[in-house]
Amino acid sequence: MYADVQSHVAVLPASARTINVCTAGGIVLDALFALHESDSRHVEYSNLTEEELAERRTGECYPRRTTLASGQQAMLQMTAERSNWFRLETWVTIGSAQFALYSLIQRDGGRVQAVTRSMGSE
Repeated sequence: MYADVQSHVAVLPASARTINVCTAGGIVLDALFALHESDSRHVEYSNLTEEELAERRTGECYPRRTTLASGQQAMLQMTAERSNWFRLETWVTIGSAQFALYSLIQRDGGRVQAVTRSMGSE
């Protein structure tokens, strides 16, 4: 299961310990559910395409964390319906050279700041 979610995992400070269920991919939602499975009738989110997830998320969060958690306090503490950490990826082309700029951005209330920046090439 770790190999499946590896590309969906980021190393962030301990204060950023929740997963936004409104934007998480299907494989991440399945991994969360597997930690606290209490109902064998749950939706297998990884079977949904990105388009299907996006369609279900039009206008609201899907799945709602209270539905996902089914009253389990540990699951409620691990999940949220908003994000405070973002990764910005920008591709820059100068002549025939192309490279990427990466920024880790934190939103804290009304304040937004770049925490780290790095760059790489194709």
